[in-house]
Amino acid sequence: MHSRIFQISKMWIEKENYLNEDTLHQGDGSFYDYCAEIDDEERKEDIRYLVNTALPKDMFELVGDDTIRYIGGVEQWKENFVTNIRKKAEAITTENMLE
Repeated sequence: MHSRIFQISKMWIEKENYLNEDTLHQGDGSFYDYCAEIDDEERKEDIRYLVNTALPKDMFELVGDDTIRYIGGVEQWKENFVTNIRKKAEAITTENMLE
């Protein structure tokens, strides 16, 4: 399995302060080997994916190769999320709970 960890801050993060396999530990003495340094183009591609696919639609925008901006909309997103969870919970019955 392969993954990414995104380091998000309100302040600019210098490259020497990026999280990496030496600063992140799983707790069992091992490290996240997939946090090894990635090349700049792959990093930019991952950030574009974060903004355009992983984060809620239209809540963030890419304003530079490695800078995103929060546009707004978290209150509406939270309302929609809770409404959707409630709707799904109401549809659960003893007959379909294991599906």
